[in-house]
Amino acid sequence: MTIQTNVIYCGDCLKQLKDLPDESVDLIYIDPPFSSNRNYVAFWQEQEKRQFEDRFENVRAYIDYMKPRLMELYRVLKATGSFYYHCDWHASHYIKMLLDSDILFGYSNFRNEIIWHYKTFHGQVKRYYPKKHDTILFYTKSDYWVFNQPFNKEYEGTIDYKRWKKYLVDGNKIIGANMPMQDTRFTRFYRRWVRQNGREPNANDVVYELTQQPIDTVWDMKAVDPKDRNRQGYPTQKPETLLERIIDASSNKGELV
Repeated sequence: MTIQTNVIYCGDCLKQLKDLPDESVDLIYIDPPFSSNRNYVAFWQEQEKRQFEDRFENVRAYIDYMKPRLMELYRVLKATGSFYYHCDWHASHYIKMLLDSDILFGYSNFRNEIIWHYKTFHGQVKRYYPKKHDTILFYTKSDYWVFNQPFNKEYEGTIDYKRWKKYLVDGNKIIGANMPMQDTRFTRFYRRWVRQNGREPNANDVVYELTQQPIDTVWDMKAVDPKDRNRQGYPTQKPETLLERIIDASSNKGELV
């Protein structure tokens, strides 16, 4: 079967996946039911009312529902592929046990537990902490996979920026004319520069340059604002920035997601 791209296939993914060939997909991200025990009402494009349930009798029923779908997803994923499972506190630990099993990815192919932290209105919560994060479980199918390290392009949040802000020129550089020599953390970089160059720095030499910091496993991203023009009326819609980060990190141009 030739996989058509830029197409939305409607229906149960279990049926649709059976038509896909083995190891044909480079990257899979799923946002399945969470076993939240809730009913959802959506107004599609603010006009058509739609309803769906995320209810299962128990955790076992939820696992039994997800297991055959995960096995099909595993089958179509390439040996070099990556897999992201988006969930929350309701069943994340049960799902991880399933994904860690030998019939699926296995414990050794678990790469990260990513926390998507968002700030939304939570009402008057008084007896427990407000629930403001989802979990994304990241697995690969083998020891060889695509990963394009994402970086935080802002320097302002780094430790070095806060320590040496008044010494920086061009936003991220310390030159020989103005160095925080009283700071033992900086003097390590200074001594390294001297060893590498075999001399003391001149006034305009760049002795240290702040670099972008790798994105870690806690992602602070806004949820989709109800007033956002891209809001489709789907109550569990995810922000495009979250999907963009996953796609950019775990696939290359021309690959199948």
